[in-house]
Amino acid sequence: MKSAQLLLILAMAVMALACTQDKPAVPAGTLTGTIRLKPDLSAQVDPQAVLYIIARKEIGPPVVVKKIPLPEFPVSYSLSQADSMIPGTIFQGEIRLSARLDKDGNAGPLEAGDMTGARPQTIPVGSADADIEIDTLIP
Repeated sequence: MKSAQLLLILAMAVMALACTQDKPAVPAGTLTGTIRLKPDLSAQVDPQAVLYIIARKEIGPPVVVKKIPLPEFPVSYSLSQADSMIPGTIFQGEIRLSARLDKDGNAGPLEAGDMTGARPQTIPVGSADADIEIDTLIP
């Protein structure tokens, strides 16, 4: 009987400890947020536009990219290793994050009618508040 009580007390202590430990906001290697469109740009969105969410290191090509056809704003998103541009690339550390609403859906150079927005500072992978406002129309 005493060993059963001891096991019960031990189990309760372990559960209490597990409940008090901090849990990450999002899984490791994941970045989540919301993309919003500046209100005065909404009338100029092409109905066939494609949203690209792009994460890159300070220097170099994009690390991960998510393509969302025909987005409806605001757009909640999640970036992870699954969105990697180059197989085997690790999605971690500080990244620069931008969003692009491409008028014709092509990922090539910016063209007139495309819209962009970016976070002003880098953000660590694992963040849950990686919000961006698309606020610039390419003339």
